[in-house]
Amino acid sequence: MTSLFDGMAGLLSGVFGGVVTHTPDGGAGMATEIEGVFREDPVDLPGEDNLGELRWITPTLAVTEPVALTLEEGDVIEPGNGKSYRVQPGAQPSGSPAADRFWTFPLEEIE
Repeated sequence: MTSLFDGMAGLLSGVFGGVVTHTPDGGAGMATEIEGVFREDPVDLPGEDNLGELRWITPTLAVTEPVALTLEEGDVIEPGNGKSYRVQPGAQPSGSPAADRFWTFPLEEIE
């Protein structure tokens, strides 16, 4: 079933996102370029004994559903910032009913 929202995620990805390099199988596969929205969002966590806060940076990659089907835990993402990230478990779909809705993947920086 088509939705009024079909195509919006792709449009938003084109406006707010960019091209990132995706290497399947934890770096053993062939690298390809995919379009997505890479973010490093700060998250404030309570400090020890609730004294102060700690700021934690959480990298994520949001991609449209067709692209999301190609990503798996352990894949490597290189957004062009000089760092590499590994896809972690826990991908979440957006609440949109669209066929191309966003999926957000948690990432972990590879040191």
